Amino acid sequence: LKEESLIAQRVVYDAVSEAGGVANVDITDRMVQMVRGAYSVFKEELQRRKKEERETSDAQKEKKRVATLVMELQEKK
Repeated sequence: LKEESLIAQRVVYDAVSEAGGVANVDITDRMVQMVRGAYSVFKEELQRRKKEERETSDAQKEKKRVATLVMELQEKK
């Protein structure tokens, strides 16, 4: 997420520089809409990443549990 933010900041900086400064940037309706929706997009992305981390963690726990079970069964032989 940090890398994406850094890239986005660089894109904005380049666009402002290209326009000749902040005072020369045209604020469009689409730009205003994107800014209004940016936080909700951020929250959705954050939730998606947390869900992926949880799923990965759950898969690792299950793998560890199965490995422990296999070891126990091999010891019983």
